[in-house]
Amino acid sequence: MYSTIVIIIVLTTLLTFIGITGWIHTLVTWGLMVAIILGYSLLVSLLVMLVTHLLTNRA
Repeated sequence: MYSTIVIIIVLTTLLTFIGITGWIHTLVTWGLMVAIILGYSLLVSLLVMLVTHLLTNRA
């Protein structure tokens, strides 16, 4: 009886730990993806601003 309770507790803790780590992993990957997309969009907008600035100065 006691050993089965211990096994159940260990399994549940392992499963919850795996679930938490999985959630953290997915959150980190999504965060990285979002950060990369935002960084690229910022770079593109800065480049566009620079190009338009140079073109307006030349004109």
